[in-house]
Amino acid sequence: MCAVPSNRIELINEQISSISRQPFTQRPFQPNGHGRDAIPKGRRNMPALKTMTPNKSELPVQFDPALFVNRDDVIQEIQEAIEKLQGDQTVKYRTIRISGERGVGKTWLLMKLHRDIFVEEGEEGEEGEEGDVFSIFIDFDVAAQEEKRQEQHKWEFRLTSLDAEGFLELLKSLSQALGVFVPEETSIQEQAYWLVEKIKQRTEEQVVVLLLDDLFAASLDFVSLLEDYLLSPVISLPDTFIIMTGRGDAPLFSNYHLNNLAKTYRLRPFPPIELANLFKELKGQTEYKKLGENGLNQLESIYRASGGYPRTALILARDGLGQGVENAIDFILAVISNDKDKKEDKRQKIRSHLEAWALLNRWDPTLSIEWGIRDSDALEFLNAHAFLEKRDEEAVKSQYNEESLKTLYEEYQTWDKRYQKPDLREFRKELQEFQLIRWETRTINQEQQNEQKEEVRGWFTDDAVRYPVAYSVEITKPGLWQWLHYVGWRLFDSWAKRSSDKRFEQLAEAHHREVLRSQKSAKHENTRANKHIA
Repeated sequence: MCAVPSNRIELINEQISSISRQPFTQRPFQPNGHGRDAIPKGRRNMPALKTMTPNKSELPVQFDPALFVNRDDVIQEIQEAIEKLQGDQTVKYRTIRISGERGVGKTWLLMKLHRDIFVEEGEEGEEGEEGDVFSIFIDFDVAAQEEKRQEQHKWEFRLTSLDAEGFLELLKSLSQALGVFVPEETSIQEQAYWLVEKIKQRTEEQVVVLLLDDLFAASLDFVSLLEDYLLSPVISLPDTFIIMTGRGDAPLFSNYHLNNLAKTYRLRPFPPIELANLFKELKGQTEYKKLGENGLNQLESIYRASGGYPRTALILARDGLGQGVENAIDFILAVISNDKDKKEDKRQKIRSHLEAWALLNRWDPTLSIEWGIRDSDALEFLNAHAFLEKRDEEAVKSQYNEESLKTLYEEYQTWDKRYQKPDLREFRKELQEFQLIRWETRTINQEQQNEQKEEVRGWFTDDAVRYPVAYSVEITKPGLWQWLHYVGWRLFDSWAKRSSDKRFEQLAEAHHREVLRSQKSAKHENTRANKHIA
């Protein structure tokens, strides 16, 4: 058994000495001997995300296995791997990493596995204990949104904090549930050792599966504790399997099975057909019949406003498109806490940024164009948004024809504040802090088999918030919607004339089409209103 690097011992000792009665006098427990030197020093001390303020909204539907749709490919591969373990066969991947945006269904997928697929009732009706698979569900979202605060089932645990103290409490809770007797003053390495020994006993009769929900946002210091004392020892045992979820990229582990021999899935939003299947399932349940009917009746609009994200789609079906969009946005932006010592509304400020940038990426899920946020484009849209917002309330709600938009644009060109560049780095830092924007590489034309796949790299706003924000602007601020598309048309048209990149031309055409469509729609509404008055 290899020793843990001295720098790790010092770090762990510093973190735990304040909460453990017994100091680090023994060699830390590290069965597989993997150190932390594989983690680049620049990433080792990344700060944890700020504690988020939970939203008091409720998800319209609590988890119900009967309502679960889609994700068959992921579930099938997991089931096949576990069946191989049960048959003493070699399994290449015993770690599955599931990535996806908020509200895409990561938690429901783990609950489907834990509460339904892995559950077999024993003689005493104990879930998971008497079957061939013994699963443990651990929720790492310390500020879990209300939709996750549902009835807690057996072998489900939630951390109170993503630090050494929270980890120690987790070890104690797991030990107590598994019947491990550990004296009060036992050190953390001894507690972890006896816990893993108990899990080892389980593997003699069952496949043990750890389900780790929303782990990716944890700091690397916390992930180091988790890996050194729980994940590495567990995955080194035979007949064990680990499934972890989160937004963005998974943490960088030292353990070969957790990092190199891990398979990654990225959950995508539902296409319209799967969204329809979800609402059909709801309609077939007495309790959710009205919700299902609402969803099916407004399917096209709900898909456009939600981007196919099931959580947002359910909120829209429950509350109606108008109020539902606002509730869905509030639900996501509840992670933003306003500074008590500042008068400005940080949540509203960030929403304004999202309104400006929502049209820089793909604002409609049916569009085939994907475009990252470039600094020059971001500045132009932020300034254009501020220009119209500062005029008056009617300016963002008014309907414009092309001539009035042209006049407005000429005035905007001479607007003195247009050349006062906002601090983009600070803006991005705020949005990154709450995981509303990130740098990533995306593949376009992925649904069109005959076309060449192309990668786009850049800043992307969170899809789960971008679609409802864009839809809200279109419905509640039609003037701003037209104006931003008009600015986008003029901006990308100017780039198209200077560049050979065909995407500039495609973007300019897409924005111009939306300007014309919105003007036609506004003209139709005005005609209807005039007829009604007459």
